[in-house]
Amino acid sequence: MSPVYIQGIEKTDIFDKFREFIPWVSIDGFTVGGDAGYAVNANGTQLELVVANTTNYAVYIYTKGYWHKFLDTGKVITWEFALCYLSSVANQNIWLRLLPSVTIPPTETQQHVGWKIIGADLYASNANGTTQAITDTLVDLAAADQRTRLKVVFTPGTDCKYYVSDVLKVTHTTYLPTGVTYKPLFYLKTLENVSHSMELGRMLLEKAHA
Repeated sequence: MSPVYIQGIEKTDIFDKFREFIPWVSIDGFTVGGDAGYAVNANGTQLELVVANTTNYAVYIYTKGYWHKFLDTGKVITWEFALCYLSSVANQNIWLRLLPSVTIPPTETQQHVGWKIIGADLYASNANGTTQAITDTLVDLAAADQRTRLKVVFTPGTDCKYYVSDVLKVTHTTYLPTGVTYKPLFYLKTLENVSHSMELGRMLLEKAHA
């Protein structure tokens, strides 16, 4: 449907695409877990994940349900959230993914689109179940409060574009997932005997109707 203009103001039809807006007011409907001492807190404005101070300990959260029949060839899927805080940018691995099925811990080649953070380095990542495409965005993250917006624009069967604060950083055309149902997974692992934490802002998901 074309946008309607009223007195010079563009009016968007909220029903022209599927849209999901998820604020962090509760973790009802989510599966949370991790090693001893983990914490997952819905703080209204942010989701906080905390891992205890033991090497290779982790914390994670993912939805209990899936978005069903979500992948249609050529129909664009857009997924965005804000990275609002990192306690550290040393000795950590973080996976931020949209994927057809969850494996704990995550594997590199399981079907997904999303991001991997290694220390301070932000990578764009996707895989088709057997092979991964992963590229350094050349963005170095800070251990600080921030508003780093991470957006994936996935056109099934064509490409996946990765934006950081609205700037296109990476485009992948190979090893795209083909799964039909999807859910988000956020996973933080410390690689030292130091507690790590991160905070994520609201999550938005949009899909063109089939």
